[in-house]
Amino acid sequence: MDFFDGNIVGELITEDYVTNLVSPNNLVLSNAIFDEIHGYELGDKDLSNVKESWTAYTFIYGKFEGNTNAGNIDNEGVPIDKLKLNRRTKGKDDEVTLAIYDYAQSGNIEFSKIDWTQGAKEHIYSVIPIGINGLIGKKNETEISTPFIGYWIMDIDDADTYFVFDKTIDDGFNSVTKSKEEDRSSVSTYGRFPVVGYTPAEKVTFDIDGAFLNRPGKTGLEQYEDLEELIREHKPLLVKNGVGETMICDIHSPTNSIANIAEKDDLDYVIVNVKAEIISDYTTYMRSRVV
Repeated sequence: MDFFDGNIVGELITEDYVTNLVSPNNLVLSNAIFDEIHGYELGDKDLSNVKESWTAYTFIYGKFEGNTNAGNIDNEGVPIDKLKLNRRTKGKDDEVTLAIYDYAQSGNIEFSKIDWTQGAKEHIYSVIPIGINGLIGKKNETEISTPFIGYWIMDIDDADTYFVFDKTIDDGFNSVTKSKEEDRSSVSTYGRFPVVGYTPAEKVTFDIDGAFLNRPGKTGLEQYEDLEELIREHKPLLVKNGVGETMICDIHSPTNSIANIAEKDDLDYVIVNVKAEIISDYTTYMRSRVV
């Protein structure tokens, strides 16, 4: 801990004394007047009488400024090392980190992030500075709403790989029905009724189907082949829908239905069906990923 001004202690305090302060949780100052206090872990730092600002070793840098509130709750004066981009659903505590960017000390930083992993709800995006001491600063937030329809199957690791099930060929209503199987056991007894028990395990499955129409650069059949290739990787995929549900699923058993026509050029669409099984909670999975 550095002390300056000979009117207080006369000289810089010795290294032997400093090493007695190991991860202090409380600090008592008495019988003196202080303008500010700078506490840091010694590490390989040399002691000197040069006044410093925040460093990687700092655990407290208190500027009293006429009062006893010497904290630094906003990390003012701490050099910024990185910027973190977070997202949460409005009104919920489900914040996830989407990206972390290195911060250029010499000037402004510009970055862009295409986020296809959000649900069809109102979300709050936050840009959060991270100091060289690892502490986070004040958030800068903005609200964004992203409505859409249908079901989307997405590769979380590649924003350009997604498949949209939002079209049908006839005028009928295309619905998705979820089936839940609980881990349930029923044991007969000598009494009138059995004993029923449950475990936390549950299995939720559903089918997704729709029409892949031809679009510039990709026919419906080529889109189906791309989906098959993604499913063949056997990786967790994000499934989301227009009512706000987001699920991490295993997608399997793809099928396609092609009209019996004479020529390939007459093929305008392919009817596609896949089976899905939920394998993880969305927020838990997103928080476990390393960005």
